Amino acid sequence: MKCYFILNPAAGNGEKGKIFLEAYNKLKALNKYDINIYETIGVGDSTRFVAEICTKYPNEDIYIFACGGDGTMNEVVTGVANYPNAILGIVPTGSCNDFLKSFPGYDFMDLEKQINGEIIPCDLLKVDEFYSLNVTNIGFDARVNYDQIKLRAKYHNVKKAYNNAIIRNLLKPLGDKVKITIDNEEFFDGKSLLMAFGNASYYGGGYNCTPKSSINDGLVDCIVIKKVSILTFASLIGKYKKGLIYDNPKYKRIAFCKKATRVTIESPKILTICIDGETIHRNKVTIEILKHKIKFLLPQK
Repeated sequence: MKCYFILNPAAGNGEKGKIFLEAYNKLKALNKYDINIYETIGVGDSTRFVAEICTKYPNEDIYIFACGGDGTMNEVVTGVANYPNAILGIVPTGSCNDFLKSFPGYDFMDLEKQINGEIIPCDLLKVDEFYSLNVTNIGFDARVNYDQIKLRAKYHNVKKAYNNAIIRNLLKPLGDKVKITIDNEEFFDGKSLLMAFGNASYYGGGYNCTPKSSINDGLVDCIVIKKVSILTFASLIGKYKKGLIYDNPKYKRIAFCKKATRVTIESPKILTICIDGETIHRNKVTIEILKHKIKFLLPQK
């Protein structure tokens, strides 16, 4: 088998990147595995490279490791999704790797344990023409994420950028008018503060939005929080982060939850839609589950 570690150089410059490179060099010195590093050179390059390699070796299993954050993972997944001979691994060298929080107890930085790990089927969300391995979210938190990315250059600190983005968005009118259809039935029609559609459970640096998600059950977990006051929102955010809101009868009047195979969200205004950390803007989007679309690598325990 051939193994390609696709490294985002920006992520690789951090402390996690240095740890990865040390581990890679030790693995290379063993002369046991056919391993290679490819450093990306721009947006979309990961997707292009995956297609090139998987097409070049169509009759071989190709282990493709996304080395970076959620953005790198999303690009690699977009390539891997089109090739049944590709097996996805993730090395968390970025500032945010929320997808892996759904797998406590696994050491994704141990490269040899990854190569010798278990291959499991993994669902994938198709969000219009895009793919989402983890969570797609819409509304307040999606706008915060979009703004914090723009603010990183100013503050040179992810936490400060996030905090400033939260304050900015709290000062704006809250809520989006949306109509949501789930599996051809109307699910929600009104003003929503935020929505999350999970294949896995965590996003936004550790928010457990859909704690009952499974990556291979053929279903997307949906939660819609309707518009509430700022004070109510402030009282709920900690519980939402801990996963205590989803499917909890105590919050059934403000939190609407359901498992689905296909979801359509429509709005009279343009929505901010966050797909594994990447942002698009449109007033209608369809999310559907692609069951067992990905082969995912779990490290040996």
